[in-house]
Amino acid sequence: MIKAVPINLPILLYNIPFLTTNKWDVDTVRTLAKSHGQIVGIKDSSGDLSYYEELCSIKKTDRPDFVVMIGPEHLLPESIRAGGDGGVNGGSNVLPDLFVGLYQELVSQEGDASMIQKLHGWVKAFQEIYTVCDPTDHPFSRLIIGTKCALVDKGVISTTRVNEPFASFHDKRHIEKTEIILSNVEAVLQK
Repeated sequence: MIKAVPINLPILLYNIPFLTTNKWDVDTVRTLAKSHGQIVGIKDSSGDLSYYEELCSIKKTDRPDFVVMIGPEHLLPESIRAGGDGGVNGGSNVLPDLFVGLYQELVSQEGDASMIQKLHGWVKAFQEIYTVCDPTDHPFSRLIIGTKCALVDKGVISTTRVNEPFASFHDKRHIEKTEIILSNVEAVLQK
């Protein structure tokens, strides 16, 4: 039996199997959700929508207030349709209005299908920033490096330095490529 640490803070579980090499078993998550009120939800970054739907079933059958969020931002529409609550998406650090706008359209009773399609298309186009480097050291590096390049380009942060286990890089070409991608996405968003 898994026993939660007694604390007075809400706990959000995190499923990120490509970093941990393990995933949360849905029955384990269900047991924790039912028996430990301070465990308020889970963020799933596996990208496995079948698994995500199983997590959402916890809300339907066991605990309606259990929060289920998605990590991979390009899956946000599918996650909402599956019964999820939203996302914790890296790209929202770079283009918050895009991600908030998409979320609001998805959960609105009056959500405009053509606007959802348009915003989701730009979220998918934004994914291009994650290709600015060759993730030779770690598969997650491309996400961190792409995000950091975009944040440097926008003047939010001043360095692309990363901590271990990820490799730092200082290639101006990465930032230049990110600048082109961002300017294309932002130009369309402003129309």
